[in-house]
Amino acid sequence: MIKRLFFFPMLSLFFYNTPSFAGILKMEINTKVSLEGDILKAGINVKNKGNEPAYSANITVIIGEKKLKSDIKKELGVNETFSAHLKTPLRVKLPGRYPLIVYVYFYDANQYRFSALSYNTYFYNEDVNSAVFAKGENITLGEQGKLKLKIFNRDEKDKDITLRLILPGELSAGEGEKKLPIKGRSKYDTSFSVTNLSALEDAKYPVFTILEYEENGRHFTSITPGKIKIVKKEEENIFKKYGVILAGLGIILLIIFIFLQLVKQFKEIS
Repeated sequence: MIKRLFFFPMLSLFFYNTPSFAGILKMEINTKVSLEGDILKAGINVKNKGNEPAYSANITVIIGEKKLKSDIKKELGVNETFSAHLKTPLRVKLPGRYPLIVYVYFYDANQYRFSALSYNTYFYNEDVNSAVFAKGENITLGEQGKLKLKIFNRDEKDKDITLRLILPGELSAGEGEKKLPIKGRSKYDTSFSVTNLSALEDAKYPVFTILEYEENGRHFTSITPGKIKIVKKEEENIFKKYGVILAGLGIILLIIFIFLQLVKQFKEIS
C-alpha cells in the first residue's frame, strides 16, 4: 500500500549586493517534500532573482544522517530556475514529525563561494504538533555575536529537548547543539554564539533552529527561522580601548591647571 503525503512548500531567500559589479545575488529557494511508502522525495527549486548570474550551483539535502546531492548547474542566469528532485529510503524508528535541511552552494563572478539555506518538515505514520517552541530574533553580525532564543513549553510535563542552530557555511556556531531540560509550563532563555568565517558585508542569510524531542513513542519537531545580516566590523572606540589612560591624563592636566591658577593668584597677592 502506497501512502502519498504532501507538505506545504517552504520558501527561503538569500540576498547579497556585490560591490565590485554593483550587482545583486538573490536566491529564492522553494522546498517541497512528499512521502511515497518508505521513499522520501524532496523537490527543490532555486531561482536567481538577482541581476547577475551565479555559477557552479549545487543543492544538498540533509535527511537525518544522510546527504543527497544534485548535479552541478554551471551557470544559473538571471530569473532562471535550477531544480533538483532527490529521493531516499526513509529510516526513522518512531512516528512523528522530522526536519529536512537544504543547502544551496554557488559562486559569484569573482569565484567567491556562497551558501544559502532552506528547510521543511515531514511526518511519518502519524502527524504530531510540538508542545515546545522557540522564538528568536534577527541579528546583525560583524565578527562575532549572539543569537538569542526564548523557549516555551506549553505542556504540563517536563521535556528533554535538543536544540540545533543551522547556519550557512560562511558562519560558525561555537556550540551548534544544546540538550536542555525544560520544566512544564515554563519558558527558558538561551543563546548561540555565532562567528563570521567568510561572509561578506551586506549579505543577508536565512538561518534557523531545530527543536526536537521524543515523548510517548513519538518524535516532535519545531523549527524557528531567523535572519542574519552581515555588517562591517565596528572599529574599536578609542575611548573604550584607552579610557583609563585618557581619564588619568585628564585628571593630571586638571591638577596642573589648578596648580598654575593657584601660583598665579599667589603672585598677584604678593
